[in-house]
Amino acid sequence: MVVTGAEQEALDKGYYFMLGSANCDPDDDPKFLRLLTERHVEGVLFVRGNYENEVSHLARLKEFGVPVVTTGHHSPEVDTAQIDVDNAKGGKKAVEYLVGLGHKKIAMITGPSQWKSAQDRTRGYYQALQEAGIPADQHLVIEGDSWLHSNGYRNAKFLIQRGSAFTALFAQNDRIARGAIHALNEAGLKVPEDVSVIGYDDIPEAEFSDPPLTTIRQPMAEVGLAATRLLIQMIEGSATAAQQILFDTTLVERSSCAPARQ
Repeated sequence: MVVTGAEQEALDKGYYFMLGSANCDPDDDPKFLRLLTERHVEGVLFVRGNYENEVSHLARLKEFGVPVVTTGHHSPEVDTAQIDVDNAKGGKKAVEYLVGLGHKKIAMITGPSQWKSAQDRTRGYYQALQEAGIPADQHLVIEGDSWLHSNGYRNAKFLIQRGSAFTALFAQNDRIARGAIHALNEAGLKVPEDVSVIGYDDIPEAEFSDPPLTTIRQPMAEVGLAATRLLIQMIEGSATAAQQILFDTTLVERSSCAPARQ
C-alpha cells in the first residue's frame, strides 16, 4: 500500500517511479544502492521495517547528495526525512481498547524484534498497561520471529500449553492474530467468549476472518503519498530533509473482542 500511494503521487507530479527490492538480503543492498547512485536518480524513497546494517547505506546516499525519505525506518545517525505511522500510539490504542473492555490479563505476540514497528508497538503495549495501573506480566509477552500466521499459531499454542492465564491477546499484525485464533480454537477456546483477540494492519482478510477481526488500521497508502510528496519537495528545493511526520491509526471494531467475564 505504501508503494501504491507513492507511485501514484510520483506519476501525478510528472516523475517516473523505479521500484527495486533487496529481497530482505542485506548483501543485496549495496548493489542496489550503487545502481541508484550510478543511474543518477533524483531521489530515493526508502521503505523498510528492519533497519539493521543500513546506516552506512543511507549515509552513502547522502554523501552523493541524493534526497532520501524513509518510511518504517529511522536512523538517528543519519539525518533523513521520515514519514511513518505512529506505531507506539497504535499499540497503545489496541491495549487501551482491551483494558476498556475490562481485561487485565492481556498477552502479546510481537513481530520480529529488529523491526522498528514491532519495537514501537511493544512500547505502546507497556505504556497502556502502566497508565491503567496493570502490572506487566513478562510470561504473557512472546517475542515472535516473523509476521506470518505460523508465528501467531505457534506462540499462542505455547502460551496455552504453558498454562498462562490470559483473557485477551494483542497480536502485532493481523496474520499473527489469525494464526493465534487457529491455535485457540484447537485448544477449545472460543473467540471472543474465552479470549478476545485484536490485530494490527486491517488487511483485507481481517474483515472475513472467523470471527471478523478487531484491528488497528494503518493509512499506508496515505503514508506513501505523503512520503513521495515530501521527496519531490526536497528534490525541487522547497523542503528540508529534517522533517518527521507520523500518521495516526484507527481502531476498527469487529467481533473478535468482548467484555471480560466477571
